[in-house]
Formats: sequence, C-alpha cells, structure tokens
Amino acid sequence: MNVVLNRIDDVAANELLTFYQSLIAKGVSGSGKYEAHFSVALLLWRNHGEDKMEEIIGHFRLAAEEAVKIFEARPVRHDRTSEDIFSFMFPMFVTYTYGTTPIRERLSLIVRNQWAPVKDDEYESLIKLFELLCTGAVTRKFHPGELRQILAINENYITHPFYQPWIEAMCLGLLAIHDGNLGTLEENIDKLVELHADEAYDGSYSHLVEGLIAFWPLAVKTTAQYQGIKLETVSEYIP
Repeated sequence: MNVVLNRIDDVAANELLTFYQSLIAKGVSGSGKYEAHFSVALLLWRNHGEDKMEEIIGHFRLAAEEAVKIFEARPVRHDRTSEDIFSFMFPMFVTYTYGTTPIRERLSLIVRNQWAPVKDDEYESLIKLFELLCTGAVTRKFHPGELRQILAINENYITHPFYQPWIEAMCLGLLAIHDGNLGTLEENIDKLVELHADEAYDGSYSHLVEGLIAFWPLAVKTTAQYQGIKLETVSEYIP
C-alpha cells in the first residue's frame, strides 16, 4: 500500500509473512493456526491492501473459526486477569467482524459462559462491552440502554489508570448507528482510528502485526454497514 502503518519494515514484514505461510503449509493447529492465519491476513493487508482483500478475508475467517474453537475449549471460570481479558480482544474482534454467521452464533455463547463481570471491577466496562459485542454478534444490533450503562461505568474510571478511551468512542459510535447520526458515527470512528494510530506507531503495537489494522473502528464500521449505513470513512488502517 506504500504507507507506514507501524514500525515493521518491509524486510521484517516479508520474513514474517513467509514464516506464517510456512506454518499454514505445515498444517499447524490450535492457537498456532489462529495466529498464523491472523498474521498472514494482517501482513497481506500491509503489503497489498485491497488488491488481496478476498485472500485476506479468507484468512481472517479461518482465524475466526480457530479462535472460537480455542475459547470453547477453555474451562468455565469467572476469575480473570488483565492478560486473560486482553488476549481475548483480537480473536473476539476478528470473529465479530469476519466470522460467518454460524461462527458468530458460537461466539455469542462464549462470553456468557466465561466472562461474568463483577461490580467495581476496574475492567467491568471493558468486559461488558466485549460481552455485548459477543452476545450481539449475530444481529449486530445493540440496545442503547446497555451502551449507555457501559459509558456510565467507564466514566467512573476517567481519572483511573485503567480508563479506556476506546470504550467511550466505540459506545458512542454504536449509539450513533442506533440513532442514525452519521456525523457522530464518523467522528467516533475517526477517534478510534486516531487512538489506534498512536498505539501502532509509537505505542504497544509499534512492532506487532496487531498494529496493521484498527479493529475497534473496523467493528463499528462493520456494524454500520450491516445496518445498511454507507460510510465515506477512509483510513489505511481499515479495510
């Protein structure tokens, strides 16, 4: 695409692409299979953009299938660490965005069984948002009252180290879809892209393939398109 998405250079990108493609060719399974298809899709996006979109979507769908299998196999548990929560984020977003309807149906059951939020947990708003996305993954429709509840919880942590500006922008974007407010929708997608770009270039995603696509705004865009809303939003971080 001839754009700088993060600090993975051309040599490293091609080496990584070859490595993950070789894993797929060898028949890697389990979490390795998820990681391989996920990474190949991201690296193809980096190198080729829309020209390889059919192949990219194919890899994302295979990653989504594997992600659901992995999480279905986990034992039911209600205790969790921040590592548990954030390790769920990308598989969940990939499945929500690119999973087929049967795969999204299976996703909708996972959070109900594994992620029961507890009151006053510093990650409560994040978990509730993930839960909402998962349980609504099939219809991609969300009740505004639930989104406002998540916003209220998140606001309680605005001065806390765990505050997540992503949550506010995503909830406002999803509310804008419900209200049919195109301007607010595009504004919050842009905010999510900006947050991602900061992390991708100078933050935690600067040398990771996860920095190559902005999944938070992509999920909002996917939701809007599913509801028949056409967007003019253009970003090198969003297919």
